[in-house]
Amino acid sequence: MKNKSEPKKPLRVAVYARVGNAPPEVTRYSLEQDLMAVCRVGQVDHLLVESITRLGRNIVDSLRLLRALQAAGVRVSLLKEGWVV
Repeated sequence: MKNKSEPKKPLRVAVYARVGNAPPEVTRYSLEQDLMAVCRVGQVDHLLVESITRLGRNIVDSLRLLRALQAAGVRVSLLKEGWVV
């Protein structure tokens, strides 16, 4: 059992959205390269995505990405569908 006096580890959350022009203070990653690399090394705990349709070009790509994120220990919230994977 954890000691209640221990501080909780902060949750590191990333938001994935397809954006044409992001403000300069927003860090931009491509999902399949940069963001996946950050997830694989443990820098992201939870990924927020608008919808499964925004995740990949088709269902096969989306499922492949979801499985890769799950294998990296990243929880994914698909907001439109109300799913947490």
